[in-house]
Amino acid sequence: MAESLIFIKVRYDTAAGGDNVSAGEASAGDVTVFTRTLRNNNRVRPSQVYLWFDPSIEFYEMSANNSDWSTPKSPPGVKPADALAFADVPVGGTVNVYLRRTIPAGTIFNVQKDVIFWGSCQTI
Repeated sequence: MAESLIFIKVRYDTAAGGDNVSAGEASAGDVTVFTRTLRNNNRVRPSQVYLWFDPSIEFYEMSANNSDWSTPKSPPGVKPADALAFADVPVGGTVNVYLRRTIPAGTIFNVQKDVIFWGSCQTI
């Protein structure tokens, strides 16, 4: 069995979708939870799947259960000790990842808070 390392980074692109943060939401503050489903389309059944954020990501946390939140961050290919881990995702299987974005009240509006998440995966 192998390990899959998934590094989550952002791509700023409101034209392709994503959740827009309005100037009013940025000023008042906003908390939004997204659910993303990861599917193992590989031919390999990894013994572990690890996820973490690019160090430049702000305002986001991740969870495997929608209640225990963390912000593991590291460059691609450098798995942090607190990476979110999923055990044994079978070929064709899925896992849900919850992403929570918290925009603090008084935040200055910036279109770059409108994000789509892109991941890069490495199986080792």
